[in-house]
Amino acid sequence: MKCFGDAARRAVEAGCDFVGIHGAHGYLISQFFSPYANKRDDDYGGDLERRMRFPLEIVAAVRRAVGPDLPILYRLSGDEHQPAGGITLQDVCALAPRLEAAGVT
Repeated sequence: MKCFGDAARRAVEAGCDFVGIHGAHGYLISQFFSPYANKRDDDYGGDLERRMRFPLEIVAAVRRAVGPDLPILYRLSGDEHQPAGGITLQDVCALAPRLEAAGVT
């Protein structure tokens, strides 16, 4: 997670007014959150709680790097529309308040 925090810190040093985290559309963070893509059986896969771990750790690392006042935005897919199982609105509704608690503005 250090690399995400380091990148956010560099963005602030370059003059950015906020930091955006792309956790949607099949990119890495959403792959960890998605039951369709994430077939891991460790601390980062399986049930919803463990699939939320990667995005929440990233947000926490970014918040630590940029301080308490800089806005952090998080882009999140609302539904993957995967017939074989994917991110659902219920999953997103569970993750959203946790993202906010971890530091998303």
